[in-house]
Amino acid sequence: AGKKKSVKISRAGVYLKPALVEVAHCAIKDKDNPFNPSDLSRVETSDKDKIKYTKNNFMQSTKQLISLGITIDELQTFLTSKISESTPII
Repeated sequence: AGKKKSVKISRAGVYLKPALVEVAHCAIKDKDNPFNPSDLSRVETSDKDKIKYTKNNFMQSTKQLISLGITIDELQTFLTSKISESTPII
């Protein structure tokens, strides 16, 4: 109770602490929207890579459904019905 903890930093901290302090100062001065981790994917991933990842995920999901016993015809019927409804497939 009331004890102060040591603020001594390690050798690696000598390089990290100034950077962290600078980031903290910028965060305090910044008046923009708060950080949202989902926004990072929009910045880091190109549209070409997003399409590639989506295709890969779709193929993996299709393989899993087929292994569970759903036929290709059932999948095709389901997808065409969802497309014609113009609703998300989620």
